Amino acid sequence: MWFELFEKKKKTEEQRKEQRNFRKGVGYSFRSLTADRVVLTRALVLLLLEGVAVALVPIAMGELLSNPVAATVTLTVSINAVQYYLLLWYMETQRLLRVVNADYLGMEIAKVVSKTSKQSLLRISEQSGQLHSSIVRNVSLFVANIPEIAQFLVIIGGNLVALVVLFGAGKYLFFSLMGMLLMSILSCFTYRWNLELSRQAKKLDANQNNHLDGLVKNLEVHQQSGATTFKLRILKNVLDKQTKLYKRNEWMNVLRFVWFRILPTLVFMWLIYITAISDKRSPADLSMLGICAGTAMQFSYQVVQSLLGLGKHFGDLQHLGQLLNAPRRPQGNRVLKKVSSLSLSTSLRVKFANGHVLFPNGLVPCNKQLTELRMDAGQFVVFVGEIGSGKSTVAKILARVYENLPEDDTHWTGSYQVQDNGHEWLPVFDTNLLTFYRNVFHAPQTANYVDSEQKEIEWVPGTVRDNIGYFLRHEELSLTPQRVDELIWEAAELVGLQTQLKQEVRTLSGGELALCMLGRSLAGVLLGEIKVLILDETFANLNGAKAQAVLSNLRRLVKQYQLTIILVSHKDEFNPPDALAYVFGSNGKGIIEMGQVAMLRKRWFSHYNNATGRRSWFTSLLTRSFKKCDLV
Repeated sequence: MWFELFEKKKKTEEQRKEQRNFRKGVGYSFRSLTADRVVLTRALVLLLLEGVAVALVPIAMGELLSNPVAATVTLTVSINAVQYYLLLWYMETQRLLRVVNADYLGMEIAKVVSKTSKQSLLRISEQSGQLHSSIVRNVSLFVANIPEIAQFLVIIGGNLVALVVLFGAGKYLFFSLMGMLLMSILSCFTYRWNLELSRQAKKLDANQNNHLDGLVKNLEVHQQSGATTFKLRILKNVLDKQTKLYKRNEWMNVLRFVWFRILPTLVFMWLIYITAISDKRSPADLSMLGICAGTAMQFSYQVVQSLLGLGKHFGDLQHLGQLLNAPRRPQGNRVLKKVSSLSLSTSLRVKFANGHVLFPNGLVPCNKQLTELRMDAGQFVVFVGEIGSGKSTVAKILARVYENLPEDDTHWTGSYQVQDNGHEWLPVFDTNLLTFYRNVFHAPQTANYVDSEQKEIEWVPGTVRDNIGYFLRHEELSLTPQRVDELIWEAAELVGLQTQLKQEVRTLSGGELALCMLGRSLAGVLLGEIKVLILDETFANLNGAKAQAVLSNLRRLVKQYQLTIILVSHKDEFNPPDALAYVFGSNGKGIIEMGQVAMLRKRWFSHYNNATGRRSWFTSLLTRSFKKCDLV
């Protein structure tokens, strides 16, 4: 019973969230109409002129039928030509307006993407499909309906005005209005059907995108495992479901078209013609009645269907609203000048989406008197421990990868502060995000890089030089081209890539990619901007000699620039003797040993030696059995 109530409440909350996202999407769609006021004004003027021409066409036709002379022929043909010209001009302006709408929505999406977290965007992409091009294209189709609705209303109004001018505001107008009303009422029944169809189609579209993206991203894995056929079969199942969905609704569409559009038109046009015949109207009058009343009723159906496009485009509009409502990364207005220390409370506790908890008894469970973990300027810190012990998780918290956003899979409790310029301590989420990353650089386990250098609209493959110099692009730095070249060369030399600056970054090996990423951070260090380096397994894919040469340069920079380096490492050979080591226990138990690397190496029963593979399995077993915690 309680489970059912919970599920019902959860479903209701999800529906409310859907509706909020839908309203947001609709709001931005209408707002996009005013993105270019000149184009919008031109469209409105053309619409007004076309309305006048539409009203004049039946009137001129009536004059021609009653008085067929050269003058009335010329007048009728001219008005028809003008009306047709205005229609074509309006259609082109409408097409331009649609492009403007798409540009506006695309830019709004880009602004949101730049301020939210990668985890949130991945979650939205998994739920609803692609984030930008397809959604903008589909939503712009809905926005294009709005000028169409206005155009249809003008045509309806023009024909009704002509009907009143030619036949008066009597029974013919009444029958026409009643036919339009009935058609509108019947059309409203299709809204819920369109809504459900749109939901199902959007879900299948998201599944298709996810499976196709998964095939492309992991193509080598699928090919080497001989599983491409399996993946293609799954994709085909999704596509087949899309086809079946629309096939299943094909005959329903036909029946709705007959009942909601054709039948009301037939009934009321029959009444109009019977009434006109009983009134002994001429064949010319019958023709004009058919044009005015029939056109008004047919276009009234188009207006209602366009308005009901809200239901048809519900999935796309909800997707747009979901993206525009994506949580922004938390930040305050405190500008960081120079980060000199990081402080993480030992009460840290991390919970994942699957329910697994890291550090259930705190980050340092063996020492309850220790309240914080501090990493100061001029300090080299290493995190060591077994796989799954929580080293990288702590590094990501320090780098603000995990920020406790609702859509994140990882949430943590505790406090994290940074010291600005050796004086004031600030909660990290109260600081300006841009200035935080001007001071703190995070190198994840999988090297990140810019695969292309954008020049105007041309795509050019990114090079090592582009990537190392990417930090130097910030407009506030105001660097001369000569200074940029000097910094790039110095940073590349520090990581041993000075001879590969022109090489395309996507052709580098895994180790070279890591060095290229490190070079990007060192360009900021040399500039005096970056003060903290968080390196997660950066040297894992390097040979010993190469790694030692780079580490030697890093140790020199620590003293020269008073850097704070936090290195996540599995290998003892990468850990400087004077570095401060934090040893993490297995399965997220927390830090079980800390001290200077040189001192920990000398200990026979040392968790550090176990974690870095410096002792035999027998010694490791004894250490785990008898030495639970050792904090120096």
